[in-house]
Amino acid sequence: MASNEFFNQLINAMNNTLQIIVQDAKNNASWSSTIPDAIGYRPAEESSAGNIMGYITLDNKNYPEAAAFEFGSGLHRKKGSKDTYLIFPKKAGGHLRIDRERWKNYNPPPDKDPLYFTFVEHPGVAARPFLAPAIRKHGKTLRQNIRNSFLSGIQRSFRISREVIEVKI
Repeated sequence: MASNEFFNQLINAMNNTLQIIVQDAKNNASWSSTIPDAIGYRPAEESSAGNIMGYITLDNKNYPEAAAFEFGSGLHRKKGSKDTYLIFPKKAGGHLRIDRERWKNYNPPPDKDPLYFTFVEHPGVAARPFLAPAIRKHGKTLRQNIRNSFLSGIQRSFRISREVIEVKI
């Protein structure tokens, strides 16, 4: 059926562009050893309402720092209230270990190495967007690919209809 082929063409166009966006976002985050692994996509498919839906995904469960770097966190966040936040040890009653080298901006630096804390008041991280720039960069490509698939589908449907008419005559 022509409509199924038409939807498949649109889905393929969207998936191809999603792959390009994901690869570009991974390249944008190449400064991180973990964030590129958090970026993926859920392939486009036709929904029950007849829409075509595809998603770029960010695995915040296994890579919670990904969203923090995309949008900034704590005092550096781009949206919401700017504030420090508390970080506690993973194990109750434990301590956070921070090596002296991470305190080099303090004058004088601490005497001990490493330092142990029951909590820290973290100022957050500055935003280093990797996903939004890739989406902005390739949004026009996505629209163009969908447009081309749409026009190609209409042309193909017209040819098929014309061939059917010619055969019947």
